[in-house]
Amino acid sequence: RLAALAEDNARLNGLADRVRTVALDVAARPRAFAAQGLAPAAADRVMMNPPYNDPVRHHVSPDLGRRAAHTGGAETLAVWCRVAARLLAPGGGLTLIWRADALADVRAALAGRFGGLTLLPVHPRPDAAAIRILVGTVKGSRAPLVLRPGLILNDDSGRPTPTAEAILRTGAPLPLG
Repeated sequence: RLAALAEDNARLNGLADRVRTVALDVAARPRAFAAQGLAPAAADRVMMNPPYNDPVRHHVSPDLGRRAAHTGGAETLAVWCRVAARLLAPGGGLTLIWRADALADVRAALAGRFGGLTLLPVHPRPDAAAIRILVGTVKGSRAPLVLRPGLILNDDSGRPTPTAEAILRTGAPLPLG
């Protein structure tokens, strides 16, 4: 169902000729990826939103679909990053989102494979701590970490900020470098 939604989204945005949707278990063996045309080192970019809530430390949704999309175990991020590293060509880029309070987990999962991290903290309001972190990184890079100014989603009255609105509604790029 989500793969079909992604295909529709690509078509509606005029990208159908540049986007191919594949539904696989990220933990599947490499031959399952190859059978879908996803050979090692064949991708220039991987974007991922792995399940970032640890069921041991966070409340899980009673909705089965939301629970599956948002809940993963302690090794989830490491598995997803290993697969991304396998799929990416040298110098390929990875973009992911994760919990801001678990940035150490992101650094550990990327260590030895990725560098040149660019971090973009995502704040729900101007006065709130970041809840998520967007990470841009490059396979095999040795560039230093860059911490960008935070992206604030809503103003003090709860309305989307102009920056968030531009990203969500008009396709403005995320400031990840």
